Amino acid sequence: MVESRASGILIILRIYVFMLLKIRESRSSVLFLRIRLCLISSLFFSVSSFIWIYILIELLLLPLLFLLLGFGSQVQKVEAAYYLGFYALLRGLPFIYASIVLSFLGYGVVHLDFEVRAPLLYILSLGFLIKFPIYFFHLWLPKVHVESPTSASVLLAGLLLKLGVFGFFRFLSGFYSSRWLFLSRVSLLGILLGGLVCCLFSDSKTLAAYSSISHIGFALLFLMGGRLFLKWGSLLIMVRHGYISSLMFYFIGVLYNFFSTRLVYLLGGL
Repeated sequence: MVESRASGILIILRIYVFMLLKIRESRSSVLFLRIRLCLISSLFFSVSSFIWIYILIELLLLPLLFLLLGFGSQVQKVEAAYYLGFYALLRGLPFIYASIVLSFLGYGVVHLDFEVRAPLLYILSLGFLIKFPIYFFHLWLPKVHVESPTSASVLLAGLLLKLGVFGFFRFLSGFYSSRWLFLSRVSLLGILLGGLVCCLFSDSKTLAAYSSISHIGFALLFLMGGRLFLKWGSLLIMVRHGYISSLMFYFIGVLYNFFSTRLVYLLGGL
């Protein structure tokens, strides 16, 4: 029940992000990439095959890379693209292996509420955890946020980060047991470390990116509880993060256009 409600709520969130970018952007090329990202993410919320999940996640990287390399303003955008590609390989190759194995076992188009071997579970969870992202798998996110234009940051925060949470909701909902206790500890550690790291940076975009890591860590922490009311709490946190974080990056972009800086010290008082 929670999984079906999550699909509808995330589609509403996609419309919100789409309208927010419509206010922000007037360039036709950016609008084309934005529409493509929204369409691919809508397909992700409706498919049930692991092979298609892998294909759609990888297809989402192409418009994001075009936005990053084509409209990023600093030379460090190439380094951010390398980070994004490395974590895509780290997630993608094991994930496609597990998807093929599950397809041969006849489990490729159903929810994971059956017992399979632990290595396959860890591989599938790794594919979704990098998309959260949680601490220790997060290094690509601040890099991409800082070097991307505002449109890419809004899409990434408001829509693309929800794919990992939704993957856990839909495909790994039957595995809340002691074997996932380490994920609860990792999420709690990420919440604390993400908050501490925010004290070390003066770039407002970096602060927003690390606050997203702490924020989404609460969603994973609740999700690992396994109880129905905790799953609803995780869904509410995920949706709240989608609305608030995308709006934060939107206003950071607006302030940067006016003041030509993202430093917190120079924007103090606003």
